[in-house]
Amino acid sequence: MPGRSWGQRLVITSGALLAVVAMIGALVVAVAWWRLGSFDRVSLDLAPQADNRPLNFLVVGSDSRAGVSENDADAGAFLDEEISGQRTDTIILMRVDPSDNSVSLLSIPRDLWVPLGGTGAEDRINVAFAEGGAQELINTVRSVFDITINHYVEVNFGGFKALVDTVGGVPMYFDTPMLDEYSGLAIPEAGCVVLDGQQALAFARSRHLQYLDAESGEYYTDLTADLGRITRQQLFVRQAMDKATSLGLTNVTKLNRLVGVATDNITFDDDMTNSELLSLAKRFASIDSSAMKTFVLPTELSETSEGASVVLLKELEAKPVLDVFRGVVPTTSTTGAPSLSPAAVTVDVRNGTGVAGQATDTADALRAIGFGVGQVGNAANAGATRTTLRHGPTAAAAAQLVAGYLQPGVALVVDTSLANTVVLITGADFVGVTVPDAPAPGAPTPGGVPEVTTTAAVGVAPPGQPPPGTTCE
Repeated sequence: MPGRSWGQRLVITSGALLAVVAMIGALVVAVAWWRLGSFDRVSLDLAPQADNRPLNFLVVGSDSRAGVSENDADAGAFLDEEISGQRTDTIILMRVDPSDNSVSLLSIPRDLWVPLGGTGAEDRINVAFAEGGAQELINTVRSVFDITINHYVEVNFGGFKALVDTVGGVPMYFDTPMLDEYSGLAIPEAGCVVLDGQQALAFARSRHLQYLDAESGEYYTDLTADLGRITRQQLFVRQAMDKATSLGLTNVTKLNRLVGVATDNITFDDDMTNSELLSLAKRFASIDSSAMKTFVLPTELSETSEGASVVLLKELEAKPVLDVFRGVVPTTSTTGAPSLSPAAVTVDVRNGTGVAGQATDTADALRAIGFGVGQVGNAANAGATRTTLRHGPTAAAAAQLVAGYLQPGVALVVDTSLANTVVLITGADFVGVTVPDAPAPGAPTPGGVPEVTTTAAVGVAPPGQPPPGTTCE
C-alpha cells in the first residue's frame, strides 16, 4: 500500500472531530424529515438495540474522495493519484444513554496493534478498515474490546469546513497565542476567537502545536502529541455541540444547509431507521456539552519486529474505561461495598483561583488517570482559599476516590442538589493531580492507572477557559 503524504496525514487527523460534530449536526437537524432518506446506508452485521437501553455507535472518519473538489484548498491532501480507496485514521466509540441523556466518547488510536477480527492476522487497527471495510473493523472492535456495536456511522470529512462555516463558526477562548506551521493554525493573539472552517480544520489536525509562554516571550512545542490533539479535539467537540444545538429549529435556511452538508458526508448502517434518527435528533437538541463525558484509552509505545512504531493497549488500566462502554456495573468487594474505579466516576472541574488554564489542565490530568470528565469551567466566584470536592449524598465514595489523587486536606462537602455528581473546585492551596504512593480508598492497585505525576507534568496545551465575566460567542 503506498504511503500517504504529510499533508494527507494532517487532514485525516481531523476525522475524530468531524465524525462527532458532523453526526451531532446531522442529528440535531434531522427534523427535516423529507431529507432523511438522502443519507447513504450500508448493510452490516450489528447487535440489535433494545428499547430505552444505551446504544454504542462506532464512528469512523473516512478519507474517501467523494465530494472533494479539485478547487478545494486542501484538495492535494485528498486527491493524490497514487492513493486510492479509503482509510481511517480516526475511530470513535460513542455511547448514548437515554436514561440520563448522557454521551460518552472514547477515541481509539489508529496505530493500536490488535488481532484483526476474523482474519487471524495482527496489524494496526486502521488496517481492518482499509483492507476489510466497515464490517471487519466492527468485528475487530467487538473481539478486541468485548463491546457491543449497535450502529455504525462513517463520515467523509471533505465537508468539514463547510459544516463549521454553516453553523457560523465555533467560538473558543485562547489564553495564549498558538500556531502550527504544518496544519496552518494561526492564533496570533489571546482572547475569544470564532474559528471558521479553515482554522477549525487546522486546529483539529494540529499535531505540532506551539504556544507562547508569557513569561519568556518564546514559543514552546506541546510534547503530548496525540494525547494533546485528542484533548483539544474533545474540547472543540463540546464547543461545536453547544453551537449546533443553540441553532434550534427556527432558522430553516441554515438548518437546510447543515442537513445538506451532513447528507453529503455521512453514511449510516441500514438498521438506523428514519424514526430512530429523528428520536436521536430530539434527544441531542435538548442537551448540552456538560452531558458529554470523554475518555482516553491507556496505551504504551512499542515497535513491531520490523521496527515500525505502534501502540499497545494497557489491558489492566483499560478495563475500567472499556467497562463504561460495555455497560458493566462496578464490581463489589467481599464486604458488598462498591469497588469504584476512576472510570466509574465523572468529575466536573471548576477553576476557583482565576489561574489561567487551571481547570482545563486539571481536567486533562484526571482524564489521563481514567476519570470521566464532565463540565469544565470557572467557579462562580474566584478567590477560593481551599480546594473543595462537592458531592451528592450518594457520591461520597466517588468523592473520596477523587480526593485520593489530590493533596491532603481537601474539603469534602455534601451538596444535596448534586445527586451523583462530584464537583472539584480548585483553591489557593491546589497543587495539582497526583498518583498516590498507596492506592486511594477503593482505587485500582498500583499499575492500574496510567502514570501521571502532576498537572504540569501532563504538559497538555489546549486553549484555556475564559476568565470570569467573559463569554465567547
